[in-house]
Amino acid sequence: MESTSGAGQEALTSRKWRRVLIASVIIFDLAVAVIAPPIDNHFSPKYYTALMSGSAAVAVVTLVGFVFILRSTRGVTSTEAVRDSIAIAFVVVFLVILGWSSFYAQAEVPGLAKTLVPDFIGLMGVVLAFYFGTTVLAKFVEAKYESSAPAEQSHPEDRISDVPDK
Repeated sequence: MESTSGAGQEALTSRKWRRVLIASVIIFDLAVAVIAPPIDNHFSPKYYTALMSGSAAVAVVTLVGFVFILRSTRGVTSTEAVRDSIAIAFVVVFLVILGWSSFYAQAEVPGLAKTLVPDFIGLMGVVLAFYFGTTVLAKFVEAKYESSAPAEQSHPEDRISDVPDK
């Protein structure tokens, strides 16, 4: 029987923790997506309380869960983790709302299908454009920095000798 080193055991535990967290986020999101419309129809059919609180809960749980998941991944900065988590949360909430408006009778969720879905599609366009735009911009800045780095790393005495004497 082989014994694993401390670092190997820690990496294994970290991977298991991430898997459990991903599964928990997915199960919660699916449970809310399935349970919220029947609860809303039974308790508050006029005010859409369960749908509103359900979509907010899906957004918060997905955002926070994926921030933790991505922050525990090596090589991912906190800025990238938050940006990726925001994009993931928007996509998941969009899919939940689209599912509610598509699979439930239009009489059950008329306001959702008529007003929220088109507005959310426009918001999704802005969020995804920002996400991909900042990713491309970050790569451009990184490439620009790497191409100018050797010139900036010259010895300070070299720069002094370039200054003309008076």
